[in-house]
Amino acid sequence: MSKAKYDLSVTQRLFLDYVKFKTHNNIPFFMGNEKIADALDLTVNTAKIMVNTLVRDGYKTEDRKS
Repeated sequence: MSKAKYDLSVTQRLFLDYVKFKTHNNIPFFMGNEKIADALDLTVNTAKIMVNTLVRDGYKTEDRKS
């Protein structure tokens, strides 16, 4: 991770915690920007920008092999 967690916005931290919660049993996270926006009460464009920023900064879920 290229940023410390305290450098992220509250919404970014909430999203990362949401992904962690959803993937806790090695279940891949498949959710489109529309669903992310609904879950976090954001616009679709805001969700898209947030996800792209987090991926660019190194916050992404890695593909897990069984």
